[in-house]
Amino acid sequence: MDHEEDLGRLEKIVGKLLAAYNDLKQEKDSLEGTLKEKDLEILELQETVNRVNGDKTAISERVAGLIDYIETWEKTNLKAGNPASDQGVELDEAGQKPEQQIISMAD
Repeated sequence: MDHEEDLGRLEKIVGKLLAAYNDLKQEKDSLEGTLKEKDLEILELQETVNRVNGDKTAISERVAGLIDYIETWEKTNLKAGNPASDQGVELDEAGQKPEQQIISMAD
């Protein structure tokens, strides 16, 4: 009878181990799914950061261009003594002055 009791206890222990194993396997599968979701989220956020950095660079370049335009305008008009003049201001490829570009971009 001792052997039957030992076998009964062994069966219970093996049953508990298998149940614990199954629980851990389910938890592992769940964590792997969460990890995949987080990896995708990280990729999306990296793309967003790259896009924002590109936008930031483009805006910085445009602001620098506006500052250069204003400085050129000030120098040209102060030398000419005519603050309302547009002498020395170059037109872009479309034949627009920088302020016309700004107005058309705002629309």
